[in-house]
Amino acid sequence: MLHIEIKQLKKMGFTVSQIVAQLKISRQTVYDYLKMSYEEAEEWVMTLSRRGKKLDPYQDWIIARLKEYPHLSAAQIKDWLLEKFPSLEVGNSTVRLYVEYCGRFLLALRFFLPLFAEVFTTPCGEVYQLNLSCS
Repeated sequence: MLHIEIKQLKKMGFTVSQIVAQLKISRQTVYDYLKMSYEEAEEWVMTLSRRGKKLDPYQDWIIARLKEYPHLSAAQIKDWLLEKFPSLEVGNSTVRLYVEYCGRFLLALRFFLPLFAEVFTTPCGEVYQLNLSCS
């Protein structure tokens, strides 16, 4: 857990700047973890995993657009979102990160779905041969 690493580095005499460089995290994160007990850090990490994303209610709509138009940019998705849902207030980076997240989801689907495709079966007692040679 990050909390333990930060506390250990601090106990070994590392400065906050050195901890930031070593763990590649923000200075504020180091200060936050240094103030927390182990139980508080554990509770905080658990709330992060349960927290929803701002664009989760629009996920199906975004994924449908990405399936239909896979080369859309996040800026185009944001424009369409704001046209369809005018009351939505969202920043460029939020949309960009969420579109990236949905894109990874779609990529995983494209990779794993064929693994679970229907297998061709022959009627009982019949045998077929499949020749995959390159002649």
